[in-house]
Amino acid sequence: MLFAMMFFLHIEAFSAEAPTVAVTEEAKLDPKEVAKAEELVSSAKKSAEKGDREGAWKFVQESVSLYSGLAEAHELRAELAVGFKKNDEAIQAYRAFLKLMPQRDDARKRLGNVLMRHQRYAEAVVEYDVVLKGAPEETAVRYNMARCQAISGKNKEALASLKLCVEKNPQYRQTANGDPAFGKLKADPKFQSLISQ
Repeated sequence: MLFAMMFFLHIEAFSAEAPTVAVTEEAKLDPKEVAKAEELVSSAKKSAEKGDREGAWKFVQESVSLYSGLAEAHELRAELAVGFKKNDEAIQAYRAFLKLMPQRDDARKRLGNVLMRHQRYAEAVVEYDVVLKGAPEETAVRYNMARCQAISGKNKEALASLKLCVEKNPQYRQTANGDPAFGKLKADPKFQSLISQ
């Protein structure tokens, strides 16, 4: 139920800030088909609100197959896929959404998080880097980027990212000290200096 409520709040926030349809010149459809796809997304949202994630998944999949230019459908599909732990489908849906809505860094962060959980660290770093170019104060994103870099053996980059992170939010010193992602860096004097300041 909590997932459904958080999910609903997220979708409502999305609906208010962005148009739901992005039509490309190559893919102009019959307005009735676009309206049907929008109706299916609406049904998917209602199902999610009621806690029926399976029903929501069915509706959103049908919407995307009917019309792939509906950004809201891709975002909803991504969120549902995350809930079902269908990482590959979540990644695909976030990427489709970001093609239509590239300015949505909140979705880019979520894509980075899914990539990180799926151990696709280099791809996660790329997404986090895009977010940080527009919002360098995002310490959680910077911390996750440092984690991915450390796990990938990019120690110099990980230390630089972690340094910027702890400068903005010193609480990450303690977090990093207990984080197994930084296990290989624990003996590095630069890491020790960062976490002990």
